Amino acid sequence: MSFDKDVKEKSGRNENQIVEEQMNFLNFFLGEERFFYKEDLEEFYKTDEFRGINSKIQNYIGKYKKLVEEYENYKTTLEKEVEFGENEEKKEFDAILPILESVRKDKENENDKEILDAIFKEKKLMVVIKGVNKPILFYTIDGSGMLDYSMLHEYCHLIEITVKDGKCQGSAFDNDEEKNPYREEKRKYERLNENITDIFAIEGTRILHRKGIYMLEPKELTRNNIWNINTNDITKKMLIPFLRNYKKEIIRARMTGDMERLFDIIGKDNFQELNDCINRVDYLAMKGLEKSLRNKKCDELVEEYNGQLERLDKIYSNMKEYSLEDEIR
Repeated sequence: MSFDKDVKEKSGRNENQIVEEQMNFLNFFLGEERFFYKEDLEEFYKTDEFRGINSKIQNYIGKYKKLVEEYENYKTTLEKEVEFGENEEKKEFDAILPILESVRKDKENENDKEILDAIFKEKKLMVVIKGVNKPILFYTIDGSGMLDYSMLHEYCHLIEITVKDGKCQGSAFDNDEEKNPYREEKRKYERLNENITDIFAIEGTRILHRKGIYMLEPKELTRNNIWNINTNDITKKMLIPFLRNYKKEIIRARMTGDMERLFDIIGKDNFQELNDCINRVDYLAMKGLEKSLRNKKCDELVEEYNGQLERLDKIYSNMKEYSLEDEIR
């Protein structure tokens, strides 16, 4: 737009800014650094080469202005549709408000009350799922492009919760309130469980989408790159061999709440080692490991990460040996 004849009046930019932008554009357009000074530009303007380029530029500007006009018209329409959508969401929320109120009043656990209070503050469209002998699941819907993945992730959590003596218990992978030694705000097994839940949810989402099944958002609005969501792709990749080799036993343990069969196959100590390894790398990722790896730095984070990968290889080797011994036993 620096070549638009009315650019000074429309943008308020001074002549030096315009010249700088024109030089930058022409250097980019021609694929080489040919213009460094205003004098270079003034001489170039006199050439047939520039006249040909300027003809293309003016064509681009004309198309751009039409798009801007179309966008402004669409924005006006969209604002009305957004207002209508917000009103509809409020109707949906108001419809389930009595249900939520009754649930909140019945809750004796203060943590549950805090969760429900938080839900009430987020006046967005909400999904309420009530399973047989399972807890009620609440979660809000936003336009993230990841709603199918998000729903399957929450379904996984719902499925893995078991009921014992009339009370809901967490997953066999995450039923201990002991703190994560590296991140005190997390439980000891929480990050391992979240990583595995993410992998299952991503796998399920991809299967559905390959079959053309889109549950909560149309294909055009769906975000496909979800591998680095919620948990870091670094820790997910570390767990792929674990899931590949023991997937059947992992699913059984998560659905039944019984870890003993899995421990019989891989060894309880090896499972604890794996959990600690994932927790540690998850902590390193929080501290900036991904950025260091991307910039190919060899700092303390990367050095420790490499050490944890060596540890991981040893853990998987120990699991394999334990499995062979289990077969012999």
